[in-house]
Amino acid sequence: GGWSRTQPQKSFRLLAKGRYGEPSLDYRLFPDKEIYSFKRFILRTSGNETAQSGTFFRDALMHKLVEDTHNDYQDYAPVVTYLNGQFWGIYNMREKIGRYYLAENYGVNPDSVDLLEFDGAVIEGSNDDFIDLATVIITQNMAVAANYQAVEARLDIPNFCDHFITQTFYINWDWPQNNIKYWRAQQPGWKWRYIVTDMDFGLGMGGSVNDNDIERVLTQSNTAHALMLNALLNNTTFHDYFINRYADLINTIFTAKNMRNLAYAYRDSIMGDMPDHLNLWGGDVNTWQLVNIEGNLVSFLNNRQGPARDHIEQYFNLNKQVDVTLNVYPEGAGTIRISTIVPDSFPWTGVYFDGVPVTITANPNPGFQFSFWQSINLVPAPNTNASITMNIDTNDAFTAYFLGSPDTPRV
Repeated sequence: GGWSRTQPQKSFRLLAKGRYGEPSLDYRLFPDKEIYSFKRFILRTSGNETAQSGTFFRDALMHKLVEDTHNDYQDYAPVVTYLNGQFWGIYNMREKIGRYYLAENYGVNPDSVDLLEFDGAVIEGSNDDFIDLATVIITQNMAVAANYQAVEARLDIPNFCDHFITQTFYINWDWPQNNIKYWRAQQPGWKWRYIVTDMDFGLGMGGSVNDNDIERVLTQSNTAHALMLNALLNNTTFHDYFINRYADLINTIFTAKNMRNLAYAYRDSIMGDMPDHLNLWGGDVNTWQLVNIEGNLVSFLNNRQGPARDHIEQYFNLNKQVDVTLNVYPEGAGTIRISTIVPDSFPWTGVYFDGVPVTITANPNPGFQFSFWQSINLVPAPNTNASITMNIDTNDAFTAYFLGSPDTPRV
């Protein structure tokens, strides 16, 4: 680490090399990833965010929240560490970003990858293709369909959007000028992807829920990545996808309840060992729980959604926010996809923006067939199209009606 190396508790990088003995560590270190062999991993102190001043799991929480998005992320498991038999405190066991991380997670050849940081600094491989791609995006008119389609073939658009949405929602002010890494395999068909990393200063660590991070990045950052986003937003398809995807994520993984539940689970997982940890490295358990977690982190989690939506509405000059309610009749007859997400229960309500068209699609469960849509305001008469796209300019409740009965499993 840069600043974190000044702390009394140090991080460790563990490497498996043939000259040390075995060339790999053959163990499933992270239960949620089916990776059974590692070349590198790290025991991290939680970086700039110590247990004395923070939660000791903030960066890990931010990574884990987006594991089911298009983000590439570092997995986490808390561990108690002993150094030569002496208790050495709690550590964040994390994946180590590098060529072996790419091989372990994506099955690529570790000797044939381009892995970069900052504005093109080379970690592995070459930066030639990325410099060319960034130049194309920044200098060519992305509103032209052919230009945008050429970029789509080289840049993973869903990953790119989720990366910027995640970082700006978290208000990670130490990014994108720092802590930004991106990669591609040197094989046909592979696109550039971004990896979230080192987000210690997000979720209220040095920032406020009211900070307008989307404006900061798009108006104050001169990094190639911010300039790329600005250029791509000139394309209507990208513009609408980015805004709707932002709404989707706030409506799902970035709800206060979802984030709070994971934060409390992480707190509980290390609570039993925290007194010994703080006794060794300094700090107070009550301050850790009541001030660092409840007063700072949880307060941010509970209150970030409204300002984030307001900033999107204001920056993109949208008309207003609307509540969109979805329901299925009869119950259990099907599912509904809105924008990029599929709610897991009904009725369901999310917030979207008047000014950006939204697509909703009905999908029948086995034994049923879609019949029609109807809503209180915008679809007063039945609409038999399974998929409809419209600008939703008022609060409305849409119901997908199906015919049939549950399909009975047969031998």
